[in-house]
Amino acid sequence: MDADKKTVTVSVYRRSFFARRIPPEKILLDGMKTGWIKDGYFQIGECGEEAVTAFHTEHIGRGIRISWKNDDARFTELRLELPAPEEEIDDFFLMSARLAKQDICEVYFNEQPFVPKTYYDRRTSLKTENLRYLHQIMNGVLNGEPEVLPVSGVFRWLYAGMDEAEKMWAGTDVSSLRSWLHNTQDPAWCYGRSSGTDTDPIRFFEIGKTLVLPNEDQMKKTNLEIRFLDPAGGEVPGSISSAALIPALSPEKIHYLDAGCITADPLSEAEVRKILDAEGTHGS
Repeated sequence: MDADKKTVTVSVYRRSFFARRIPPEKILLDGMKTGWIKDGYFQIGECGEEAVTAFHTEHIGRGIRISWKNDDARFTELRLELPAPEEEIDDFFLMSARLAKQDICEVYFNEQPFVPKTYYDRRTSLKTENLRYLHQIMNGVLNGEPEVLPVSGVFRWLYAGMDEAEKMWAGTDVSSLRSWLHNTQDPAWCYGRSSGTDTDPIRFFEIGKTLVLPNEDQMKKTNLEIRFLDPAGGEVPGSISSAALIPALSPEKIHYLDAGCITADPLSEAEVRKILDAEGTHGS
């Protein structure tokens, strides 16, 4: 997907030399939150040095990137990756309109001069293009090119295989994409905190939360070391290899999420310690 990635951007350059950076709260819509990747996972409330990702809690999708230039506070950009849910496209244009009203400014859509009053016309044509692009890439999956398509979401990478592609390719709109993105991402789930080095990767998961894990085939390939954190943030002594974790879980706790991931129902501390006793290594 990266080779054919499609994005849309709205860039605003304010003319005032003394302009200050526009904070996200002046651009966000009701029901939206922001966050950034820290310690290997997306954390609500965090912010990068020059960017933040905004998402709507009622339709979690791919996220809208708000970025600035630290050396020029007059510049602000919104970026959205396609294909996207129609609701997220609507959010993108409404945020763009709010951004353009902050000051006397120049507005660019995909680096071309853009008149704000034409937002709604451009939004309609973008939705048509968005649906066409969704059908194009899902048709590729149906033809095995690729067999599994990674799609970036707010909280995690999602993976579209044959089952997901059939639903989205057959749709006359992008509602299946919206449902898929929203229903397979939940702020309350634990996606795993990355740690360690590239040669000795460690992933931490929190006890008492639904776990989002690569499926068994992927876990065997990644060779991760899995450790667990108790609700107070302390580490439970011991670890288990990624290849051994899923077979150690009760089958009724495991549920299909997408072509690359599963969820595991919350584990108690006693269950974690039992797994480590049977399959893991203590004293880590």
